Amino acid sequence: MIRFVGAPRSPGEWHAPEGSHLPLDAVLAKATPRTGQGLRTRILLLLEVLGLPAAPDDRELLEALASVLEPVNRREMWLALAVLTGVLPDTATVVSACRAAKLDGALVALAEALGRSWISEHDAWPEVELVVDRVVVDLHHTSATKVATGIQRVVRATASRWYRDHDVLLARWTEQYRGLRRLTPEEHRRVMMGPEPMTLTVESDPVAPPQAASAGPAPAEATIVPWRCTIIVPELAAERERALRYRALAAYSGSATAIIGYDCVPIMLPETTVEGMASAFSLHLAAVAHMDRVAAISDAAASEYRAWRSMLTGSGRRGPEVRSVPLTAEVKVPTDAAMQAARDLLCVGSLPVVLAVGSHEPRKNHLAVLHAAKMLWREGMEFALTFVGGHSWKSETFNAQVQELQAASRPVQAINALSDELLWAAYRVAYCTVYMSVHEGFGLPIAESLASGTPVVTSNLGSMLELASRGGALAADPADDGAIAGALRRILAQPAYQERLAEEATALEWRTWDEYAAEAWQFLVEGAPRR
Repeated sequence: MIRFVGAPRSPGEWHAPEGSHLPLDAVLAKATPRTGQGLRTRILLLLEVLGLPAAPDDRELLEALASVLEPVNRREMWLALAVLTGVLPDTATVVSACRAAKLDGALVALAEALGRSWISEHDAWPEVELVVDRVVVDLHHTSATKVATGIQRVVRATASRWYRDHDVLLARWTEQYRGLRRLTPEEHRRVMMGPEPMTLTVESDPVAPPQAASAGPAPAEATIVPWRCTIIVPELAAERERALRYRALAAYSGSATAIIGYDCVPIMLPETTVEGMASAFSLHLAAVAHMDRVAAISDAAASEYRAWRSMLTGSGRRGPEVRSVPLTAEVKVPTDAAMQAARDLLCVGSLPVVLAVGSHEPRKNHLAVLHAAKMLWREGMEFALTFVGGHSWKSETFNAQVQELQAASRPVQAINALSDELLWAAYRVAYCTVYMSVHEGFGLPIAESLASGTPVVTSNLGSMLELASRGGALAADPADDGAIAGALRRILAQPAYQERLAEEATALEWRTWDEYAAEAWQFLVEGAPRR
């Protein structure tokens, strides 16, 4: 690892040499003394990583820089732009610089890029950390949020173990997605231990909506420039600038790049996602098209990514290797106090509890579950229905129907958040769980319910059918309200059948998160090709 700390290696001002093809006089006319000195230091850093000795004077320094960038190629231009500007360039910037270099020389192209990017009296001058031959894990969302959606739960389970077992650099993006940086101690703690107190907003959707970059200038923080590294993105990188910069990084940095692939819902069922997610996810896939590996969280998710990859041939892309590395559900035994708290929260007298875990968004199909419950209540069946899930969108109709049923004295409630321990207690308190999503990459609540020994009614589609086929679950068509009601009726009305499913669920074996993290690491890192 080479780290630039902002101060030049030798004192003195920068002077543009006579006859130089780099118009430094125009660039430096806008620069402060600090940025002028810093530019020289960055050139020295660039020459060092490309294997050239430091030049004794400015003229030879520029000649060395020009020589190492000729003939022009996109990889070394990407590196030069990233190091000299302190911003990870996108593909358009790299291509534009290469074209300018072929017309007027690499030094002129770099001067133009510098003039556009940072030279002004008020610009921040962040440090640049050039990282070579390291494993970098991008934890942008997870390190910044207290939300624990399915994706954050997977990321925390894997990243904490990778950090424990391997030499990894944990990173996130700067405020305006100009580059990667190291985690702060607080961000690191969020990844390793989760937020304190450990209150999780439970939501199984692995595709979170993109978060807009905050306004204002980027902070003066070290930008990581990865060169010939291995970069893992275990969360969705769908923000526009983040995705565009990843596309260039994957193509030109000489790094092996890989993601955990959750599903392709935003392009398969865009009407069920938050507004803007479909276009953002398309940008994400445009970056993944240049990456090396996708560790899909189920066989069904792997099929989706392979189908997408097959379409890349029309644009001359091979696309990443896709492998199914299924998620798991490691059993957590709640305390007696948590069990009692779950009973107090969920139980209505002696009624059996039907638990539905997942955000109240259209894709989770909660309106169909509510309709099935209405049918059964009208038949005279007695049970309590509890929904647990937050971080929702397009949930107005669901919320209104829950309120109407509560006004009619039906035993139904919707809870936005539970602690991790209380959630595991809720699975054990429930008579059965219901998870009738129309599309999932995996379905953590299904696996967690089965791991707790509680039967599940779920969809007969994709990854949900994969899990149900192991035992302990009853699968039904999520588009058929009558089929959903029939599956719930069978479990609620036949205690012996419920007991049989519970025995099947209890007998299931699950990998530990240690085993999942190790398998994902082997595929994403140890088996990844170096460019």
